[in-house]
Amino acid sequence: LNGSFASGLGGGIPKGPVAFLSQSGAIISCMLQRDQGSNIGYSWLISTGNEAATSIEQLFNDIVDDDNVGV
Repeated sequence: LNGSFASGLGGGIPKGPVAFLSQSGAIISCMLQRDQGSNIGYSWLISTGNEAATSIEQLFNDIVDDDNVGV
């Protein structure tokens, strides 16, 4: 699900072993634009925003338990 304001992601985001959590959606958008066309794939790519619904600590615990995450 791409629930993002990020532009330029027409090709999608490849799946892979990298998990990335950030409070800032702008940082993720910039990173994705920079990584376009690379072999970097993501298993988790989450911006927590104001963390009103969940916290970065809760998500981090889920990521640590995910066997598909390598980085």
